[in-house]
Amino acid sequence: MLFEEERRRHPTAAKLSVAVLRTFFRTRALSPRVCSCGKLVPEMLLAWFMISACSTIALCIFGARLATKLGLLDHPGGRKRHARPTPLLGGLVVVLVLTPLAALLMLISPDESHLITSIVATTLFITLLAIADDRSHINPLARLLITIGIFSVAVFLNPDLRLGMINWNGNALGFGLGVFAASATILCLTTLINGVNLADGKNGLVLGMMTGWIVILGVASPPSLHHFIGVVGGCLIILLIFNLQDRLFLGDGGSYGFAALIGLLSVYVYQHSTVLKSADQVGLMFMIPVGDMIRLMAVRRFRGDSPFTPDRDHLHHLLLDRLGWRGGLIVYLALVLVPVAVALAVPHAALTIIASTFLTYWMIIILSHRAKSIPHPSLPFNVGE
Repeated sequence: MLFEEERRRHPTAAKLSVAVLRTFFRTRALSPRVCSCGKLVPEMLLAWFMISACSTIALCIFGARLATKLGLLDHPGGRKRHARPTPLLGGLVVVLVLTPLAALLMLISPDESHLITSIVATTLFITLLAIADDRSHINPLARLLITIGIFSVAVFLNPDLRLGMINWNGNALGFGLGVFAASATILCLTTLINGVNLADGKNGLVLGMMTGWIVILGVASPPSLHHFIGVVGGCLIILLIFNLQDRLFLGDGGSYGFAALIGLLSVYVYQHSTVLKSADQVGLMFMIPVGDMIRLMAVRRFRGDSPFTPDRDHLHHLLLDRLGWRGGLIVYLALVLVPVAVALAVPHAALTIIASTFLTYWMIIILSHRAKSIPHPSLPFNVGE
């Protein structure tokens, strides 16, 4: 009866869950299998993806009450233009879906279990910290210091999560980080999750970026990580669908948690991949959200404000004001993902692509500020947080 009631309330989500379940039950078994050439059997990757997707669908449909009880609601008002209180379910998906499925995967397939344990444990602690921030706002400096501490433990306990080498130009040039490997990695990870969190202000934006990033990492990663990446992908795609329907937000729990996971995966894949093998390629993945955060903090300090002062000068706000929700979303995601795709295809041109992306970004910022005095078109309904 409960499912029937929810199906009437969320017809699109119910249809999606039925389609996913049908596809899932057509797969054969859950235990991972590897063929003689070392590649994972596609059906098993699909099975783990479907399990993750089905579990996330269930939480997205029925999790609003849990989010309400936990105080994980985003209320409209002030800078926030959404129409009604919206559940913050991203962190709950990490805790209640991703973490248990990763533990089950490690029990069934011990390959890379130490690596996955390190990544998932770090992600879980970052997520719990961010969920606490969603419930009762934590001082930004305290949150930053705790985040650095969590990443420090992960990096020191697992050498595979340290950046040992920085190379560029298709791996033709580079240098070792030596004693600075751990501190450089912690700095990169901390910068990434804060940059992603600041970009989380428009439906489909951060989840769209993360979905693109996890696809890139799936293509570039060793086969032993494909099942785990399939689990992550199942969570992200379903969250993206519900977010585009204005049914949920990631919240700090989701944006910090998934960003930490993607950052840690990127560090490992970069050092073990034959595809994503150059630091300039990885830098292109995260250049726009991180660069936008650096610009915002510099501008705020120049004005005499705290770097953590909220405003509506983010790239996604400027695009929203000029192009509306749909146009702004397309331009932002294209600016993030298209250069990476080109750099993967032409690795020796990555530095040129970085320069072109940098110039495009600043051209958008300058033109948007010049046009601020011109009235913008009416805003669509789903502008997000």
